Amino acid sequence: MQGVTYVAQISRDAGAGSWLIAFGTIMCSVVFVMSLFRGEKGIVRLDVYSLVLALIGIALWIITSNPLTAVVLAAAVDVLGFIPTFRKAYSKPFEETTSNYMIAVVSYSLSIFALQSVNAVTITFPLTLVIIDALFVAMALVRRKQLNKKTMKSTL
Repeated sequence: MQGVTYVAQISRDAGAGSWLIAFGTIMCSVVFVMSLFRGEKGIVRLDVYSLVLALIGIALWIITSNPLTAVVLAAAVDVLGFIPTFRKAYSKPFEETTSNYMIAVVSYSLSIFALQSVNAVTITFPLTLVIIDALFVAMALVRRKQLNKKTMKSTL
């Protein structure tokens, strides 16, 4: 998804603001290749849906010459892919490292400020990541606090 977004951002003169997306694309590619040899082999329905939506986004971009379509689909797929993480963190908020997501919020926020050209194509994906990561951190911290209060009450 990030690769599609990176190419779309470059097509709209994103400049240095797209470098974080490019780095993310490289890292996801490295993880993908490594997972072929050492990772989980179980592909779930959500993985297939994400791939199909990514391919649809690329096809729509080719057909319509509109990179915004691909970027919006990439952002939507990223949000959908985050649902299992939200679900797990809601029930087990202490198992997630919120600092990683806070760093992502700061990083993608800075990448938005670094955009050479700000338009719907260049800002949609990083802004989506800022919002979803910030919401995730807030939810995890609230759940931690709620569970701590329950623990405190049960020990009294």
